[in-house]
Amino acid sequence: MAEKSTKKTLELKILVVFILVIFIAATLSAVIVYNQSKTSIINNIYDDITTRIGNFGDALHEYDESVERRLNTISHVPFLGEETAREGDMAQSSRFVEELVAESEVIEGAAVLDEDGNILTGYKKFTEQMPNFKMVIMPFETLEAGEIFFEPYLTQDLPYVVYYTPLTYNGEKVGNIAILASGDYLLSYANREFTKHKFHEPVRKDCANCHEGENSIENRGFTVVYDVDGNLLMSPMANNSEIIPSQTNNLDQLYNKISEKLPENKALETEITYNGNVYLASFKTVYYRNFGMVVGFLKNKQYMLKSLHQARTYAIGATALIALILTIIAYIGFRKLFSPVFDLSGAMQQVRDGNYEVRVQTGTERKDQLGGLVQGFNEMLDRIYGYIQTEEDRQRV
Repeated sequence: MAEKSTKKTLELKILVVFILVIFIAATLSAVIVYNQSKTSIINNIYDDITTRIGNFGDALHEYDESVERRLNTISHVPFLGEETAREGDMAQSSRFVEELVAESEVIEGAAVLDEDGNILTGYKKFTEQMPNFKMVIMPFETLEAGEIFFEPYLTQDLPYVVYYTPLTYNGEKVGNIAILASGDYLLSYANREFTKHKFHEPVRKDCANCHEGENSIENRGFTVVYDVDGNLLMSPMANNSEIIPSQTNNLDQLYNKISEKLPENKALETEITYNGNVYLASFKTVYYRNFGMVVGFLKNKQYMLKSLHQARTYAIGATALIALILTIIAYIGFRKLFSPVFDLSGAMQQVRDGNYEVRVQTGTERKDQLGGLVQGFNEMLDRIYGYIQTEEDRQRV
């Protein structure tokens, strides 16, 4: 009974040690791999959204260059300068301006102005009145012919940017040609760069699923665009594509959190909390000509790491299973390898109890140290048993 108890106690201790060692090693490996994967995924997300902000700036720059080229060409149309100088019949100019606006996806309005900024002729797609160009453009005498000028005119009623350049006749400046480009359209480059839609409007059938359920933009990520003073210009989280939304949905708090940390010419990559969710965010100042904007792209951290968390759970389960299998294999191998030790332990217990006839059979055929130990133990018992028999014979005589 003592032999079995000793054997089981030793085997149990060895089994526990094997389980602990294998499980700890496997768990540490899984944790290390998880942390490395998590860091790599987060860094890739930061790189991706920062690159997309740069792409947004590049898109604005490309559009700006195309408008410059187009407006420069328009300013050289002969009858525009001629009719402006005479301030009489503007028939040709009116048809030209109407066609210019009607054919463009971005240009919402255009006007020919006199030296004082009064509209001589114009055309617009929107129902509101044209802006007061006298309050928008620079003084006429400061303008240089052939130079393109730009003024942001972003209000809820008139969310436009104004491009204008002088018109000339016989080498003299006679007025200006001005176009109003849609601020909605231009800022939507941010949405198009970040998501599959230009605008995010829940009433649209193709966009309703972007605002609901697990794949909502609150989970997958969204954009925010502020001016340099922190006024929210656009975000699909606040009235969708509306310029300067009437409700900010606490998005102004995001700007307050990052405004003092924002570097001059670099992106700020940081974790930020919004509506109870932690987002991986990148913010950067983007300039559209002289108009500065703080653009942010945000992705829900928990949602983006969801697959990794699931993989971690599977990895821990797999680790436990592998540890169990390896432990069983190791235990079987250990018992087979060290079975002579267990038998020696039992035999020694019987010797202590006075049984000198016991012999260890396990391992006698082995040629290693354990086999030699068993053979030596058996030989020792043979000699002891012989001495005992001799002494008993002597006492009987």
